[in-house]
Amino acid sequence: MRTTFVSRPSRNRPPWILPAALVWLTSQAAAQTLSPTPSPGTPPTQQPSTPATSESPARSVAPPTPTPDLPTPDPDALARYVPGENLALLIEFPGLDADTNAWNATSAAKILTETQTGPMLEEILTQLHAQLVAVAGPSSVTSAEEVAMLRHLIRRGLILGVTAGRQQPSAGGTVLVLRDAFTAGIKEPFARQLLNQMQPEVKPELFDKPGNRRVAVTRLKSNGQPVAWWVEDRRDIVIVTPPEHVDRILSTLQSKSPNATSVPRRQALAAPSGAFRPLAWGYLDFQEAPPLPEEAAQLGLDAVSALEFRWGAENRALRTEVHLQVPPPRQGLLALFEQPTFSISSIPPIPDQVDSLSILSLDLAKTLERLTELIAQSGIPNASDELRALETEFKRSTRLDLRQDLLAHLGPKILSYTVPQKRNGLAALNSFNPLAGFQLPRMAIRIDAPNPKALHASITQLISFANKQLAQLETPAPAAGSTPPPAGAGATAAAKANRFEFKMTSTKPLTYQLQLPAQFAALFQAKPTLTLGSRHLVIATAPDLAADAVKGDEQPDLAWTPPAEFSDALSGLSDDLIYLQLTDTRQTLPKAIDELPSAINKAAASISAGRMPPPSDVPGQPPVPPPPTLQIVIPPDKLPKSSEIEPYLFPGAIALSVQKSGISLVLRDSFFDITTITAVLNGLAQAPVGSVGPLPLNQPERATLGGQAPTPGAEEVPPGNLPEPPSGGRRGGLRPEPMTPPTGRPVPATPGSRRGGLTPEAAPPTGRPSGTPSGPAGGRRSGLRPEIAPPASGGAAATAPD
Repeated sequence: MRTTFVSRPSRNRPPWILPAALVWLTSQAAAQTLSPTPSPGTPPTQQPSTPATSESPARSVAPPTPTPDLPTPDPDALARYVPGENLALLIEFPGLDADTNAWNATSAAKILTETQTGPMLEEILTQLHAQLVAVAGPSSVTSAEEVAMLRHLIRRGLILGVTAGRQQPSAGGTVLVLRDAFTAGIKEPFARQLLNQMQPEVKPELFDKPGNRRVAVTRLKSNGQPVAWWVEDRRDIVIVTPPEHVDRILSTLQSKSPNATSVPRRQALAAPSGAFRPLAWGYLDFQEAPPLPEEAAQLGLDAVSALEFRWGAENRALRTEVHLQVPPPRQGLLALFEQPTFSISSIPPIPDQVDSLSILSLDLAKTLERLTELIAQSGIPNASDELRALETEFKRSTRLDLRQDLLAHLGPKILSYTVPQKRNGLAALNSFNPLAGFQLPRMAIRIDAPNPKALHASITQLISFANKQLAQLETPAPAAGSTPPPAGAGATAAAKANRFEFKMTSTKPLTYQLQLPAQFAALFQAKPTLTLGSRHLVIATAPDLAADAVKGDEQPDLAWTPPAEFSDALSGLSDDLIYLQLTDTRQTLPKAIDELPSAINKAAASISAGRMPPPSDVPGQPPVPPPPTLQIVIPPDKLPKSSEIEPYLFPGAIALSVQKSGISLVLRDSFFDITTITAVLNGLAQAPVGSVGPLPLNQPERATLGGQAPTPGAEEVPPGNLPEPPSGGRRGGLRPEPMTPPTGRPVPATPGSRRGGLTPEAAPPTGRPSGTPSGPAGGRRSGLRPEIAPPASGGAAATAPD
C-alpha cells in the first residue's frame, strides 16, 4: 500500500546548533581535560627558572618513542596537531571550506545563502550580543566581530583533542586549534577574545621551543588552570593545557610520534560512505578515558567501549550518525535496547495519506521487568517495592496479571501516525480556537496482537473495570444558559448519557468507543475508539480511523510501500531497526524560522516579568541582577519568506538500530532544528505566572538601547588586556610581554624582530604591510616554550635571535 505524506508537523529532530557548539568549545574546551592537571593554586613562577634551548631535551613529559615508517601526515589536516596515542576524545571540524562542493549542494546551504534566513540569524546573534553586553559590561570584541569569528570558525574549522591514557595519566592533556584564526582581518578580535579569557593579573611567561616557536604560559580566568598557547605557521592558534603537554604536541608536529591522522577510527569516521560526505566527526574512547564512576558501572555503561559521531552532507540532505560501541550481552540501562528488530519491508500497510509516522519495536513485558530491576538498583528507597505494589493492586482490582494477561499479548511493533483533518474550517491542528474547540489530531496507534483470542478476554475484563472507575467520576455541571436536565426517569437517562463510559459498538471486530460528557465532546471534538482486529489492537481518536487501521489485518501478506518522497530518507537504513520516525517540515519549519525573533522576545520578556524564578542570591555576595529584557527587531529586508524556504525542504527520518557492534542513531533532514528551538522558547513564554504585554516585532528600524555601555571597536582594546611593548617594539594584539624568569634572565625583545606567540598587529609599522615578518630574511621567529621539569645541567636560557 502506498502512503502519501500530505501535511508536515514537526517531531523531535537533530540538534542544529553545531556552529554554536564549536564556538562554545573555543572558549571553554581549553580548560577541560580528562587527565589530572596541576593545582590551580600553583603560580606559574614555580615552573623552571631557565627555559631550555631548542637543542636541549624535553623535560616535562618525555615524548613517545619515535615510530618508524609513520604515515606522512596531511599537511593541512587539523588532526596533525593531535597525538595519535592514548587519544581519549577527538572532535574535528575541518570547516565547510574543506568540502565546499558537498556543503553547497545541501538544501541547508541554499536556505542560508539564497534566502534571508542566513542574514536574519546573523542579525539575531549580533543584537543578542550587543544587548547582553549592555547589561554585563563592555566586551573585548564588538557584536559584529563576534559574528565574524563565528563565521570564520564555521568556514575554516577547529579541532579538540584530549589525551588521557589510563596507563600513563600524567601524559594527559588537551589541545584546541583554531584554524587560520591568526590571519589578516580576523586575528585582532580572536586575540582580544583569547586574552580576555586569561587572568589579567598574571603576567605571561614566554618560552622558546624548537621550530622557531614561542609559547606563552598563563592562567585561565575561569578556574585558574595553567594554559599555554602559540601561533603555528603564522595562522593557527594552538591552545594547550596543562603546559606540560606542549612538548608532546610539538613531538607530534615534528613527526617524531604519530598524530591522529593515522588513527584507524578517525580515518574511518572521516572517510566518505556512499553519497555521505562527513563534514565533522569525533569520538570518545572509554578505554582510554578514566574509569566511569561506580553508579555508571551499575547501569551497565562500563561495557561501552566508544561513542562515535559524524555529521555531514548526503546529496541535498544533512545527515548525522551516532554510534555507541557496546557488544552484547548488554546489561543495566543498555539492556533496554535489547528489543526485537524490524526492517522497512516488514511494516504493515497504513492509510493512503498520513501526516507523520513512527514505529517502535518493544517487548513490553520484558521491558517492564528490566525497568523494575533498574529501579531496584537505583538505590531509591522503596521504589521497586512501590512498582510491584502497583502491579499487585492492578491484579487485585482487574483480576488480570499485567504482564501475563495483557503485556505478553501486545507488541512488539507499536505504530502511530496522524492523518489530515477532514475539515479545513476554523479548528487548527493542536490549537485552541474559541469558535471550533480544541481540535485533537486525527491519530491512530496500532499495536501488534499476535494472540487476539487471549487478548479479547483481557480487553473485555479491562473495559469492565475501567467503566466502574469512570462511573465514580463526578459529572460536569451543565454550562450556564443550557437547557436544564429533565426530571424523573428522563433525568436518569440524561445523567447516564452525560458521563464517561466505554460502550461496545461492534463485536466483530471488537470495538469500544469512549462516550464523553456533552461539554467534553463539544470541546475536544473527538470520539476515542478501541478496536481489536485479527492482528492488531488499535487506539484512535475517531471510529473511522480505527476501522481503517484494522482493514489490512485480513490481508497479512500486504506490506507498506513508502512514498517516493521518502525514498532518499529510507535508503541505506539498517534492517535491525527498533525505532523509525518519518518527519516532514515543509509547513512548520518556515513558520518556525519566521517566529524565531518573536519567540526570543517573548521568552526574554517572560523571564524578566518574573514568570521564571530568579536565581537565588548568595549570602554575603552582591544581589543577583535581574535578567535582561531582550528585544530583537529584524528589519523587513532580513526577514525570510516561507515561499522562498519551502521549495528547499523535503521529508526526513530518524532511525535507531541495534547491531552486534552496538547501537546506532541516524538522522537525516533538510535543515537545522529551528522548530524545536522556537517551541522551547514559546514554552518558556507560556510559563503560568504573571503576564506579558504585546511586544513590537519586526519593526523596520533596529531598536536602540538607552544607556548602553560603549563596545570597543575593532581597533580598540580594553585597558589592561594587552601589555605595552618594549621600547621600539610593535603593539601586538595577543602578544604576551616577555617576563623575567626566576633566574633573572629575561627573554629579550629585539627591536624590529617578530615576537612569536599570538601577535596580531594593530597597525603595520613604518609602511610594512600588516602580517609581514620582521625577522631576518627567511627566518621565522619562535613561539613560546614552557619547561616544567628542571633544566639539564648546563642548560642555557633561550633568547630571541637578533
